[in-house]
Amino acid sequence: MFRVGLVKQQDLQGARVRVAFPDRDLCLMDEHDEAGTVLGAIYSSADTPPVQSADKYHMSFKDGASVEYDRAAHALAVSLPNGATMNLSAHGASIAIDAIGNITVHAAGGISLITSAHNDSVDGIINTYNGHTHADPQGGNTAPPSQQMS
Repeated sequence: MFRVGLVKQQDLQGARVRVAFPDRDLCLMDEHDEAGTVLGAIYSSADTPPVQSADKYHMSFKDGASVEYDRAAHALAVSLPNGATMNLSAHGASIAIDAIGNITVHAAGGISLITSAHNDSVDGIINTYNGHTHADPQGGNTAPPSQQMS
């Protein structure tokens, strides 16, 4: 039977709650209203909760992947196991990255930049910049840039 109740007390260590009826949280109860659960994960001492914070939403997968949002820190974390892939499709939409600080991309392989007019790798762009010269009005070419990109 489903009952609606209000969570009155939280045990963050054990991921348990005490619910009072009637009010707002959806619960699954036995036929005598003596035992039940707030719909979601059920934890025990053998199956402990992945996080112990009321400010965090955490979802774990069997392969080790996880998604976590910390509303107190305003932080979203996505973690993928070795060999996993991630795809973000924005069919017809725009994607904006607005950062006040630095943005760092680490890749064991290459990074490709593909636009409607260009298709190149970051390594290719760096190699082109590092090796480029200009025609020297005195004859010949200038030297490549003295400050090389790495």
